[in-house]
Amino acid sequence: MARWGLGVSLGTAGRFEEAVSTLEIAARMSGRHSLALTALAGVFGQGGKPAEARALHRELMDRASRGYVSATHLALTAEAAGQREEAIVFARRAWDAREPSFILWARHFPQYRTLHSDPRFAAILREMNEP
Repeated sequence: MARWGLGVSLGTAGRFEEAVSTLEIAARMSGRHSLALTALAGVFGQGGKPAEARALHRELMDRASRGYVSATHLALTAEAAGQREEAIVFARRAWDAREPSFILWARHFPQYRTLHSDPRFAAILREMNEP
């Protein structure tokens, strides 16, 4: 999944076309793993392509109706798709379940930055600091 990290880094640097290309390869190579799709949705969201982000969010939601998909991934794809309320619901679910990926990423992962300004997400981050 080295391509995943490269794609996220390229997106963070504003190199959206390269990021999309890299993450589409990662998605193909991984059999459309939810992590690759989450990163791709995030880049689409950052790059002003909300319709593409929504399509990936719908794909993961459909998959979640048949099996497990991390609430962490669903929070990020919802946010990328411009669905803030849904993103907060999934972020809360991820924290309540103490999903390791949420705990590791929520504070510093670039694709969570837009959520940091939401008071509900800030409350989750404060809870994470409590013993």
